Amino acid sequence: MSSKIIILPKYFLIHHECNGGVYVKRYNSTGAYENGVYLLKCTVDDACYMTLNEQQEGTNKISFKLDNGAYFSCNDNGVLWGSWTRRSVFEVIPLDNKKFALKADNGYFARVHSRDGRTFLAANATLINEDSQFTIEEPSFRKQIIDVKYDLSRAETRGETPFVAGSLKVENHDRQASSENTLRYEYTKSEVGTWNNSVGAELTVSATIDAGVPFLANGSFDVAVTAKASHDWGGSKGEERRISGESKVSVPPRKKGEIKMMVSQATLVVPFMYRTKTWYKNGQEIEKDEPGKYVNLESYNMYVNNSELVDI
Repeated sequence: MSSKIIILPKYFLIHHECNGGVYVKRYNSTGAYENGVYLLKCTVDDACYMTLNEQQEGTNKISFKLDNGAYFSCNDNGVLWGSWTRRSVFEVIPLDNKKFALKADNGYFARVHSRDGRTFLAANATLINEDSQFTIEEPSFRKQIIDVKYDLSRAETRGETPFVAGSLKVENHDRQASSENTLRYEYTKSEVGTWNNSVGAELTVSATIDAGVPFLANGSFDVAVTAKASHDWGGSKGEERRISGESKVSVPPRKKGEIKMMVSQATLVVPFMYRTKTWYKNGQEIEKDEPGKYVNLESYNMYVNNSELVDI
């Protein structure tokens, strides 16, 4: 499975499905585990809230900060709280079904562990199993993407390749005059691509985006934007349009072969900035600006290819 960076929201919860569902929670008690981080079967409250502290650029390595200012840190026996050190850095490993594993600095995986009647986090699993698979939940009841600004000056296409939209076998035995033929073509054009955070998929509540759709105009690299409409954040799949038609093509005297209608296809990438407004269950409202990338597989630049004609 290919790895990808996970961008966490402002506040988030770490959840495990064991024992009917438990959340990572700051747990206050006395003794060796005072202010330790335990997994308790609980409802969500402020002690469950965490933030993403740091993410090493170009990696899946991040640190988790609790609401009291402490961090996850691993030792040989478990995951405890404390000041930020290199042992506060965990590698996020995406799994199926939007779950992930946390690999600690000591090479072990964080897992659910029970001892002395308590359920808590330990960093001593050598393999990823059911005990070491977690999900991220955002403790918010509403999120809105309130502004999108495309930077069309930085738009680019990647991996341009032509494909055949229609072909016609022709043969002109006339020694002087060209013959006219009708070439029919058909292809599918993606109407809507995907909107995502610029460095990875954002794990968050579902949201919609009110924005126009970038596209290549005039059969060349001239990027324009359609009128605004509501789309699903992440992208609207299945919005395609079938394009068909016919074109008159000329066959030179004493030529035969196959004439093809070609269409260029490339991935269009357009950077943008967007603002989110999130309403959290603890009463906070937070707005933030984030970079994003719009991506779509564009079909454009239709042209006739008769270079394969040969003499009769």
